[in-house]
Order: sequence, then C-alpha cells, then structure tokens
Amino acid sequence: MPNKNQELARSISGIIRQSVTNTIATLFNVSVNASEDVHKVPSGDDFVCCGELVQDDARATLMFLFDRELIERLLGCVFSASELIDDTAIYESAALEIVNIVGNNLKMYLNVHGYKLNMSIPYVPDREGQAPAEEPLVQMTFSAKNSAVMGVDFYLRRA
Repeated sequence: MPNKNQELARSISGIIRQSVTNTIATLFNVSVNASEDVHKVPSGDDFVCCGELVQDDARATLMFLFDRELIERLLGCVFSASELIDDTAIYESAALEIVNIVGNNLKMYLNVHGYKLNMSIPYVPDREGQAPAEEPLVQMTFSAKNSAVMGVDFYLRRA
C-alpha cells in the first residue's frame, strides 16, 4: 500500500505532466513528452526558474530547468529571429510565465484538495542556491523533438 508521500507525489506528478504539456502546446503549438527520468544538471546557458507555494509552516518549490535550445525553439514559434537575438530577458520572461502557469495550476489543484497555498511571484534563483538541499518529491523531464529538454523538480518541506 502506497504511503501518503507516494500518493501525493503521484498526484503532483500527474498535474505537472498535464499542465506543462498543455501550457507548451497552447503557448507555442509544440508537443512535449514527459518522463520521470532524472534530468541533467543546469549549465551556464540554461535557464532556471522557481515558484514557491506556501502555507503556514509548509513550503513547496517548483523548479524548472530549461535547455537554452528548447526555450529558443519555443520562442522561435512566436517571435522572429531578429527579435530573439541575444535577448536573455525574452527567454527569462517566457520561462517565468511557464512557471507561473504551471505553479498556479498546481496550487488550484492542491487547494481544492484541502490546502490553502499562496504562490510567490516566479523568480530566477542565484546560481549558488538553485536547488534545495533535500531530494525532490517529484522529478520529471519533458522533451521535444531533437532531444531538447526541460526538467521540473518539486520540493516539499516544513519549517
């Protein structure tokens, strides 16, 4: 019989999978495939963005790792090449919006199931403090054609 954390992880994994897939398809008309494979460690060219869900003494972090190649391809579906030339702000803005949409979908799902979470404004963490020290409750990898990837980790901790 699965324990409570396993059940929560399965539910959260399903919501993240559905939300990321739908968000990428809606915003960029691109299909992504999800797996529970461990994704790569971020490199200097990748984009890392986070959103925090908070309730009293509980804090959940939703951390996204975007391959630069993937975010460039996604934005190439919306912007012209001349608009994207070395404009990191456009890439970060798009990545933060994806975190915001997925985080709010997850918040709505959990709040319907008894939580009373608030979500922070998504942010780009400092390179030194990107991942919480503990293991993620959920870790997923989304891939598009040509193996460009996006990793999503979900951490849950109590103060």
